[in-house]
Amino acid sequence: MKKKFNNFLIDKNQNVLDAIKLISINKNRAVLVTNKKKVYGVVSEGDIIKALLKNKSLYSPISNIMNKSFKYLEKDNLKLAKIYFTKFGISILPVLNSKMHLKNIIKLGDLF
Repeated sequence: MKKKFNNFLIDKNQNVLDAIKLISINKNRAVLVTNKKKVYGVVSEGDIIKALLKNKSLYSPISNIMNKSFKYLEKDNLKLAKIYFTKFGISILPVLNSKMHLKNIIKLGDLF
C-alpha cells in the first residue's frame, strides 16, 4: 500500500492502543483495519470509547472492536463522498477496488 496512507492503516492483529496512537497522528478520528493489503474494517474514536466502557483492554486486538460493515467507495467520487460524510458522520472514506484493496482515502478535511 502507498506510504501516504500509513497513518491510516492498522493490521488486524495490532491492539487498541496502537489504533489510538495512529488516530492521534492522522488527526482524522479513524483508522482502516487491514490484513495482507485487504481492508477488513474501520475503527473510530467512538468504537474505541465504547470498547473501553465495556472493559476491553487497551491491548485487545483491534479486530475485536472493528466495524466490519463500513462505508467505502469503488471510485473517487467527491460528490458521493460529501453525502456519506454528512449522512453517516464519518471522517474518512476509503476508495477500494473489487478485491477490497485500498486505492485512495478521502478525508472529511479534503471536502470542507
